[in-house]
Amino acid sequence: MISKAIIIGSGKVAKAIVPQLLKNDIQVLQLFSRRPNEVDFIKNDDAQHSVEIISDFSNISNQADIYILAVKDDALSKVSVQLRLFLLTNMFVIYRVHLN
Repeated sequence: MISKAIIIGSGKVAKAIVPQLLKNDIQVLQLFSRRPNEVDFIKNDDAQHSVEIISDFSNISNQADIYILAVKDDALSKVSVQLRLFLLTNMFVIYRVHLN
């Protein structure tokens, strides 16, 4: 069962996913953003749903059940390389596919 997630990306997809995860009792441990100061949709006023905003791949926790890549298609290869450096090989990672 999935109970802990980490979101890589902070755009529209992440903005849509985070509230749904929290609503379904999935704890979002961290949200990775290249521009953490611009993440305005996370409200950490509830300790139960506190989300750590990070901007360095070396700070990504290995405690999540699922890692959701909410990045643009052209950033996927760069993000994948960075994740491989810091995550264990048995991590469950999903990527949202953009369909026209």
